[in-house]
Amino acid sequence: MTDSKTNAVKEKSEQNSILYVLVIGFHHKKGCVIEYCHPSLSAINGEELSNARLPLVWRTLPSIALPDGAHNYDKDTIYFTLPHPYKHGTTVFGVSCYRQIDAEKLTNKSSDVTRGTVQKSVVVLSELPLFGLISCKCEMITSVYFNEFDFSKIDCLIELYDNLNNCVTRNLLKTSEVFLALSPKELIVNYEHKLLILFKLILLEKKVLFYKTPVRNLCTTILTLLSLFPGMIENGGLKYASSSVQPKAALERKFSADIELIDQIIEHDSEGEQEEDESELFNIKQTSIDDEDALIHEIDALLSTKKQMKNSSEDLRSLTPPLLKLSSKECGFPLEIFRKGAFCHPYLSLTYLDILSDDRVRSFVIGATNYLFKQKKNLFDVIIDESKIEINDQNLRKQLELSTEDLRFADFLVKNTVDPNPGKGSKILEGTSWEGGDEWLRYQFKVYLLNLLRSSKCNETSKEYSSFNANFVSAWKETHNYKIWNSVPRPAVLELNPGHPFHGQMSIADVKLKLSQAMFTTERMKKMNNTVNQTGKAVGGAINSAKTAVSSWWSQWNTGTTKSQTEESPSSTFFVRDTVSNITSSLSSISLSSLLRSEAENENSEETGEEKIENK
Repeated sequence: MTDSKTNAVKEKSEQNSILYVLVIGFHHKKGCVIEYCHPSLSAINGEELSNARLPLVWRTLPSIALPDGAHNYDKDTIYFTLPHPYKHGTTVFGVSCYRQIDAEKLTNKSSDVTRGTVQKSVVVLSELPLFGLISCKCEMITSVYFNEFDFSKIDCLIELYDNLNNCVTRNLLKTSEVFLALSPKELIVNYEHKLLILFKLILLEKKVLFYKTPVRNLCTTILTLLSLFPGMIENGGLKYASSSVQPKAALERKFSADIELIDQIIEHDSEGEQEEDESELFNIKQTSIDDEDALIHEIDALLSTKKQMKNSSEDLRSLTPPLLKLSSKECGFPLEIFRKGAFCHPYLSLTYLDILSDDRVRSFVIGATNYLFKQKKNLFDVIIDESKIEINDQNLRKQLELSTEDLRFADFLVKNTVDPNPGKGSKILEGTSWEGGDEWLRYQFKVYLLNLLRSSKCNETSKEYSSFNANFVSAWKETHNYKIWNSVPRPAVLELNPGHPFHGQMSIADVKLKLSQAMFTTERMKKMNNTVNQTGKAVGGAINSAKTAVSSWWSQWNTGTTKSQTEESPSSTFFVRDTVSNITSSLSSISLSSLLRSEAENENSEETGEEKIENK
């Protein structure tokens, strides 16, 4: 009877994209607890409602649904990922709408309400990464639920579950609805040229922490960045983003049976992934004749437009026709960035901190709002604090340096998106045209990535290879996602012209752009200002001394005796000469090279200081 009940629930869940709607509240003694779930969670394990419990892989769900520092906000929205409880290796996508209200407003106050405020979240768990669409509907129902001032009225939650299952289907992944509330234009405004650094950073599969508040802005930033990778969200790029993320160290508090269950899931996970990889490779190698004919037709179409592209190769928009014809499968998209020990969590609570140091974790992209994450710098390769990018490794800094061509590309995006004179309004350029819009920006990054993939097949000493920063390309070719992409022939990509989409001769504009990025990034401006201020104090002192000396000398010359009029005072002359010399030497210290040298010394001293502190 139990098995048939469990199988019935599983069959129903395969038809429904929405798995559960839950209410999670904060209890002053128990902490974060699940107060309601529809349908009942007990069905997963075939247990009675009175004996229901969360699946082991969801044990941290309550702590994720209520964000760290929740008392500081009246409302917030959280996007998160969890391992699927019975589709081993796949990911469940969660949306949590948090609210905080005064307890005095409740018309039906339960006995567990002992504080002045009540904190709860309405949570939706889905098999589809339609974060924006789900959050819009969930936020409306959450407002209705809280405005009742009686949390025993759950009819609206049941309606939310039914409504979402009726409208949230896999067909929406093929529409623009999948990118609802994920606007690359906002990223351009916040990060400008540094957005390209973040894009290339994701490709290198490093351990990356995004730190930002509130949680909604944090999660949106991460998911919007990932949406720039073709197929990452809409074609299953996050399908394995949460698999095998439960470290043994974090399970020591559980019963031995629970540990065995998790180990079995992980083992089954890895075997399933290996079989799937082998089957995918076999299927691609055994391409049917029809597929080959279709591919040849696409290649012919590419070749027929090559002459038209040649005359305007410097204009990125000239690449639009052939690239739009390339399917994700032909391009090898999405890249398998989050797999085999690499995961993505748009938001993590403090309870997950021990997971990051587990030996089975190869790389990750996570978001956090708790300051303790930032203090564990040894766990991360890169920390993005608001718009500041902190890179701890010197080699990684070299790999992420933008080439001249990269800077042109980034500048092209900024100029077509950001209003140079925004005034008090939005910094985003207003307009309804495709150019400068969200879809246009995603297309530009697709073009960039395809050219990067094509150029990676060139000789390491070629201009095409180095135009993307040779250090970066060489490091990227050692990553898991590139090796998987390179393991399968990609004839359609190889038909593209190698090289950067913004290749060309160096110009004065490039020099200005290079200098502005080298000197006036947010991180360097403070150090540069300190250097200029210190130099300015020395120059100011020398100028004041010069004023005094010249004034004294002029007074002596103008009102002195006949002897002083005919014979110049040697002491005054030498004093003025020395003072002018001091001014000249002080002014020379403001040269660009000295400023950069001083900045480098400051960076080295700061790094040495941090190392000493860590050693202590």
